[in-house]
Amino acid sequence: MKINIKNISMFAVVATATLATTSCNDLLDLEPVSQITPESYYKSADQLASYLNNYYDSYIVTPFASATHGWGGWHDGKAASDQNTDIFVKGLGGNTTKFADNHWEVSAGKVLQGSYGGIRTCNYLIGQVEKGMAAKSISGDPTMVNNCLGEAYFMRAMLYFNLLANYGDIPVVKKVLIDNNDSLVAVSQRVPRNEVARFILSDLDVAAKNLYARSVYNGQRLNKEAA
Repeated sequence: MKINIKNISMFAVVATATLATTSCNDLLDLEPVSQITPESYYKSADQLASYLNNYYDSYIVTPFASATHGWGGWHDGKAASDQNTDIFVKGLGGNTTKFADNHWEVSAGKVLQGSYGGIRTCNYLIGQVEKGMAAKSISGDPTMVNNCLGEAYFMRAMLYFNLLANYGDIPVVKKVLIDNNDSLVAVSQRVPRNEVARFILSDLDVAAKNLYARSVYNGQRLNKEAA
């Protein structure tokens, strides 16, 4: 039988190209090994707690920070948290003119970006946890999963409280928004401050229902008593 070397060579080239293409496609389908993807995270109670650890310093103010009632080693009562609000204004120097006479205008720029960025973080985590709980896809101690959900609700309440104290009427965003101009404009309407306060209280109710008691972490994490 006569063997056609040319045909054999062509078959080998085609087979090699097919295998190479298949290998490349398989490689492209692999998940990144050096990056965490949303699809591979939020799957265990430990992952949720680790995620929340990143935001304690940002969203939960310590008792001696300037945003609370205490300042350094001295106690100013309500004065430390009420200055530069509609209660009273501390002079007119620097950035202390926020609520002074003829200074009620809002500053230019994205002054609320940081606060609403934090709220988006909480909204995203709440959505992921509640979806995972409904699907029963989160491993670990169920009470710890509930506790993490409670921490997220507490942090969101804290962020909204800070906005309420500074601005009064504000937009209330309850979930992660899609990148659609009409949707963003609709949710950007300011809500009366009494309704904002009720929303904060409802978040704290959910937090208190799900959080551990203070004794579990010896007061080192958000807890039921704090809520």
